[in-house]
Amino acid sequence: MVEVVELTDDALLCRICKRLRKTAISVLGGYLLAEFTQLTLFPSGYPNWKTPSWEQRKLGEFGSVAMCKRIYKEQTSEQGDVPFFKIGTFGADPDAFISNELFEDFKRTYPYPTPGTLLISAAGSIGRVVEYQGEKAYFQDSNIVWLEHDHRLNDAFLKPLYSQIEWGLEGSTIKRLYNKDLLSAEVTIPDGGEQKEIGQFFARLDSLITLHQRKCQ
Repeated sequence: MVEVVELTDDALLCRICKRLRKTAISVLGGYLLAEFTQLTLFPSGYPNWKTPSWEQRKLGEFGSVAMCKRIYKEQTSEQGDVPFFKIGTFGADPDAFISNELFEDFKRTYPYPTPGTLLISAAGSIGRVVEYQGEKAYFQDSNIVWLEHDHRLNDAFLKPLYSQIEWGLEGSTIKRLYNKDLLSAEVTIPDGGEQKEIGQFFARLDSLITLHQRKCQ
């Protein structure tokens, strides 16, 4: 017997948006995304996209891997001022905290992400991406990293791009993403203008998915 599940309008729209996003990401590595977007996703009158000159590059050509300063267990507590995210709580609720004094000192002295930076898990669920929104938080070194890149890369474009990279991982039992794996990853990159528009498309799609998911709760 086949069970028939009745979907609400919001649930159906959410499912459609997710499928559309998955399809768009699957063609992100080449020219097809620009053609697909221009022909099928945008109404007439949207700025005319020209098929860009996409270039095959390595992420290491745009910058280097950065991470927060190491936090030791004795510097954390179960309650405190600033959430400290370890790989097990990355993208979830924190179970450790550091003092505000330590946070401000380390933020000022050592590498720290800026709002919009894409944090990547280098252990556990490899390649999981969380966008840093500018909130007061600290992140476990080596296990949570980011690409400190120049103006040639747009983070809104980089976010969906990360999800289609096949990371070359090392380790027989416990896999992890080493700095060299991130920097040697090959990607296909258009110019800055195309990156911005593609990134805006995915941002709008993600906003629609979030909106309809909330309505379904």
